[in-house]
Amino acid sequence: MESSCKDEILRIHCFFVDWLNGTLPNTDETFDTNCGAVLADDLILIKTNGKVIHHDALQKELRYAHGRKKGLFFDMEIHNVVVVQQPSQDLCLVMYEEWHYGRKTGHAEEATSLLYDKRICTALFQKKEDTPSGVEWLHIHETSIETT
Repeated sequence: MESSCKDEILRIHCFFVDWLNGTLPNTDETFDTNCGAVLADDLILIKTNGKVIHHDALQKELRYAHGRKKGLFFDMEIHNVVVVQQPSQDLCLVMYEEWHYGRKTGHAEEATSLLYDKRICTALFQKKEDTPSGVEWLHIHETSIETT
């Protein structure tokens, strides 16, 4: 299960980069296959500002974010993925860092490789066989960390 969780973290963040940059088709099928199918119905996300978002609101926010970063050379990197706990064969708690790169404003004078946001995240996964990586996201907590 450990490798499935790590694979899923990398897979969905690659999807987010392409989705936010607008390089994937803006269709329900593309979104549902790559994102909707892996978010548990009772998923909770705690954002870096402390705001709690439940499944339906998160799905809506992500669905309508297509192309939001177009022209900003947006990219993400995932670092330091570690399993924190695996309380059962079907559950796994993972911690990782998420680094955001690109232009914040789109102004041409900005560097295209500017690191402007770093987060440390914990995610709780559950086995789910009919998903791309064999797991679904149950809970996510993001905390901002200093960029240097």
